[in-house]
Amino acid sequence: MRFIFFAILLIYLPFMVGAQAVFLETETEKSLTRDGNDAFRNEQYGDAELAYRAAMNKNDQGDLAETVFNLGNALFTQERYEESVPLFERVINESKNDKALQALAYHNLGNAYLLSEKLDESIEAYKKALRLNPKDMDTKYNLSLAMDMKKEQEQQQQEQEQNKQCDNPQENQDGEKQEQEQQEQKENENQEQQEQNQEEQEQSEEEQKKEQEEQEAEEKKEQEQKEGEKGEEQEEQPKPEEQQDPTAAKDSTAAGIPEERELSREEMLRLLEALKNEELKVQEKLRTQQGQTIKSDKDW
Repeated sequence: MRFIFFAILLIYLPFMVGAQAVFLETETEKSLTRDGNDAFRNEQYGDAELAYRAAMNKNDQGDLAETVFNLGNALFTQERYEESVPLFERVINESKNDKALQALAYHNLGNAYLLSEKLDESIEAYKKALRLNPKDMDTKYNLSLAMDMKKEQEQQQQEQEQNKQCDNPQENQDGEKQEQEQQEQKENENQEQQEQNQEEQEQSEEEQKKEQEEQEAEEKKEQEQKEGEKGEEQEEQPKPEEQQDPTAAKDSTAAGIPEERELSREEMLRLLEALKNEELKVQEKLRTQQGQTIKSDKDW
């Protein structure tokens, strides 16, 4: 895989770098930039780097996007890919109004990521370059190359995983056994938790039922107590016929009806004597009429 990777890039890399280089000069960095460009054309990339850095120092307040871009290319050609990444990102941020330069920066950023084996970042950079310049065939080619490498990488990882399982069947079995044990343990824990929850629920329901029964018994007791107190009050109250009507007593007195009163002992004796005499008279009268003696049943 690595041999094919570099073989393809060795054929394509000079074309990519040569096609994407920019050699622009400003008035303040004219001499140093010219020196850098000459060194770059002569493949003296270390000298080109020094010249571009000196130009940036001379023109630290000016428009440095093009010089920074060329410095990034100089580092890239020295296979210092990770060092070139922040330079291309700086160009992208400082050239918002120059879409063409931004597209070139995204293209070379994708190259730096590709050679750093950061395929996902590389693919994303190429896509952004194509959004700015959809007709760039070099970027399309590099994007296709990065996606093929990504696919091949995923296939290799999958094959390595399968080979690992085949080479270590015992380890695989142990792993499966361990996973199964963990699953069973998890299921047992879940079962115990469910049983515990059910037991707590039943206990809670039992307590609620007991509280309800106690409450009902208390209410029943209070009701019976109230009814008993009410019955006692009714018994203590006199019956309607026993209640005296003061108005009626007053009316009877007014009508000349004597009020009942308790007789004294003497009055009772006199009354009994009168009744006895009256009875004797009645018996005497009956004997005279019938010529018979009638015995009185009354024991006076």
